[in-house]
Amino acid sequence: AGAATERIVLPLTILYAEKVLVLLAWCQLRQDWRSFRIDRIAAAERTGESFRPRRVSMLREYVGQMKARGRPV
Repeated sequence: AGAATERIVLPLTILYAEKVLVLLAWCQLRQDWRSFRIDRIAAAERTGESFRPRRVSMLREYVGQMKARGRPV
């Protein structure tokens, strides 16, 4: 695994994939969708910032990007 980084993410969902829990989130650092294995997250804290009104549009954007990249959704 790579070096630890501190990131601000907008979590979309947690899913179970290949026997591990994965956080699917928009990563502010990379300005892209990322998946993070829950068992590799050393610490997490709330920022107090809400993005709830944008969740549906974010999900649509994610699905559109995955389809454009030829990845199953």
